[in-house]
Amino acid sequence: MANTVGLTVLHPGGLKATEKLSELCNSAIYLAKEYGCKVIGIDMMEGPIEEGKKNVGGNNLQDRVDLRVGDCHNLPFDDGGFDAVIFQAVLIFMDKSKALREAIRVVKKNGFVGALELTWRKEPTDELKKIAPEIICSAVVNAETTENWENSFLKAGFDKVESNIFHMDIGGPLDTLINEGFINSSRVFFKSLTNSDIRNKTRSIRTFFKENKEYLGYGIYIGKK
Repeated sequence: MANTVGLTVLHPGGLKATEKLSELCNSAIYLAKEYGCKVIGIDMMEGPIEEGKKNVGGNNLQDRVDLRVGDCHNLPFDDGGFDAVIFQAVLIFMDKSKALREAIRVVKKNGFVGALELTWRKEPTDELKKIAPEIICSAVVNAETTENWENSFLKAGFDKVESNIFHMDIGGPLDTLINEGFINSSRVFFKSLTNSDIRNKTRSIRTFFKENKEYLGYGIYIGKK
């Protein structure tokens, strides 16, 4: 959905959530610009990597941001080579346990693994579990409660896990402008105005989260090795 519309800030909570995670969760470009660190980003699909490389080049960050095709279940890196590993709304799409074990393998001792993921604020009803995948995405069935997310981190081998849970706020035009900037916001608004399917889908998602905010939100989880 976000790719169709043209959004670049693609994770629950937008940049506000990113800022709450500080250096542990953000886009590669934002991290490199804001903190001056070197970032290696991976995706299983060639398309997003190629598109990402264009954005990296457009920001003149080729010396700090390296994007590659890769699999979170089998990271192509040596043990203990990273200060931090970040998951942005991807664990619900994969084998959580295996991905977290790989993450803890590649971070240094006392390093961190951060995740920003859809979270059930309380156990969903059967009806909610049925309609949520139809409105949001099929992978929402893999969202967990806070307790289950924390347990996933601990079972993977982390010494400590901290979590913060928030209501999901899809926001409106102003939030899009803040997250995306003027130029890309203009593209997003134009697509929404000229495509009724996009308008209807966006409206359905916004209504769903508004009506079910007591159930579904997002969590920020930070595990220390």
